Amino acid sequence: MNLFRHTRIRTRLIIAFTVILLVPSLAIAGSSYYFAKKTLETEMLHTSNELITNVKSQLEATIQEQINQLNFTSLHIEQNFNDIETKQKEALAYVINLEKSFDNVLFAYIGTSKGSMITSDLEGLGENYDPRERDWFKEAIAKPGQIVISPPYEDPSTHDLVITLSQSLANGSVVGLDLKVTSIKKLLNQITIGNEGYAFLTNSQGEIIVHPSLKANDKLNQNVTALLTGSESNRFKQANKQWLFTTEPATGWKVIAQMDEREFTNGARPIFVNTLIILCITIAIGGLINHFIVRSISNPLTQLVRVSKQVSKGILTDTIAVTNRDEIGVLSNSFNQMIMSLRTIINKANTTSIHINTQSKALLHNVQETSASIKENARAIDEISLGSSTQQQVAEENARATELLSQSIQEIANTSVDTHHVSVKLTEQAKNGQVMMTDVHHQMNDIYTSSEETGKVVSVLSQHVKEIEQISIAISTISDQITLLALNAQIEAARAGDMGAGFAVVANEVGKLAEQSKTSTKQITAILQGIQTYTNDVSTAMKRGEEKVMTGMNLVKQTSSTFNDIILSIESVSKNVESVSSAIQEMAASTEEISASIEETAAIATENAVSTQTMVTSSQHQLAKMEEFSTAMNELSSLSNELQQEMNQFKLSD
Repeated sequence: MNLFRHTRIRTRLIIAFTVILLVPSLAIAGSSYYFAKKTLETEMLHTSNELITNVKSQLEATIQEQINQLNFTSLHIEQNFNDIETKQKEALAYVINLEKSFDNVLFAYIGTSKGSMITSDLEGLGENYDPRERDWFKEAIAKPGQIVISPPYEDPSTHDLVITLSQSLANGSVVGLDLKVTSIKKLLNQITIGNEGYAFLTNSQGEIIVHPSLKANDKLNQNVTALLTGSESNRFKQANKQWLFTTEPATGWKVIAQMDEREFTNGARPIFVNTLIILCITIAIGGLINHFIVRSISNPLTQLVRVSKQVSKGILTDTIAVTNRDEIGVLSNSFNQMIMSLRTIINKANTTSIHINTQSKALLHNVQETSASIKENARAIDEISLGSSTQQQVAEENARATELLSQSIQEIANTSVDTHHVSVKLTEQAKNGQVMMTDVHHQMNDIYTSSEETGKVVSVLSQHVKEIEQISIAISTISDQITLLALNAQIEAARAGDMGAGFAVVANEVGKLAEQSKTSTKQITAILQGIQTYTNDVSTAMKRGEEKVMTGMNLVKQTSSTFNDIILSIESVSKNVESVSSAIQEMAASTEEISASIEETAAIATENAVSTQTMVTSSQHQLAKMEEFSTAMNELSSLSNELQQEMNQFKLSD
């Protein structure tokens, strides 16, 4: 707004009308150009999206068809050529038939687990070709049952762009299909987007598969590759170009459309040029109309400015000649009425200012006398307030000191009471500990007695085991004798012939029983020896236990004596703490009485100080009001003089 402060209205009107003409016209031109560019961009992006989606669908359909065929082929081979090494001719015939059945299949082949290769192009592979060393074989074996899709490459014999689909079989063999992507390449090369845009194909790492100018396996720059990864489809800007892509799910390949943004600008430029031509014609016509409108407004305003300058100098004799009936004519009539009103107001103001000047001088003299009296009263009250404040501060400091002393004594009293309670609890716990040690001593005596009795029982058990061992030895000897007698009986029965057959059977059974008795006797002897060993270990352990029990009984006696000493010491401390606690309680009560007295004194001093301070504040407020009133009267007198001087400057008649 500061730019037009010193500009004439005529100039402002010309600028305003020019802006009104230019701004909408430029806005229309700019918006038309912008929306035309956006519409063209949207249409091209939509067309590009449909094109790459179509390419993706065809690529997906081609690959999915071969995936289905590979699944069927793998199943057929597993069912009909399980022993692939012995049926290589039949398998080769099937592979050749598969190649002829599909136009997109360049080669079909089978790599066996023994290194054999079944294919129609065996001569082109060389004599030392081993499929097990190839990536398509290794990757298929590493992912059993899954279909592995290789990166695109150029076939060395046909120079076609192909990909390999491979799948492992249950017998360790791998079936592979070399799939031509030539049709996709032709389709991409036929696509044109605008004048300079095109479509191309890359893998998930940004390596070129099909491109109108770049070679296969060339890489896009890192910024573009980073934007391509991590999403199925997207749109972005890079290096003044629009990029639009979608992803084929089976291979992860990116079908990309690229457009130059300059095509959007060039396409919308004719609309912008036509709009500018229309804008120039509109400005020329509007400028002519603007000239006549501005002239009809500026001339009456010039006359109004001339008369207003005379009024500003105090000359109220001239008026404006009104010829128009528009808003400027109404303004001129109002200005003439204002001049007449000013004449009347100035006459009245001149008379009033003379009267105000006389009255203000008399009132100012009275105010000055009252103000001097209030100042004397304020000084006296200030002196009283200073003494009250000093007394209040001393009383408050005494109260705070007494309060701190009372709190300290109370804390000591509380600590003494707590100490007394703790000593009582310690005495009770020590007595309980002494009782428990007595019980432990009795239990240790019982354990010692039980240990002695157990030792005696173990000794008796050991003696009985020795006796049983002697009996076992005797039984073993008897068993040996019975075995010998049974042998003799069998010999005699053999001599007796048929007459001794029954006796021979009995002798044989007796011999078996004697042998079983001898075996059982050996087992009993082994068990008794184990029992004897365990009995000796128990006896040794019982002796050690008796020694530990004796040591524990001595320690219990010493501990019981220590508990007696602790009880006597705690009872002595408890009596002393109780005496100190009583004395501190009496001190606390006395301190509280002193503190209450000092606080009451401080409260009285505070009330006196507050009352005095209130009087001081009131006196100062009255004095300030009187000074303000005096200042106002001085200003009123000065203003009345100035008003009278100003009124004398106006010229009300010729």
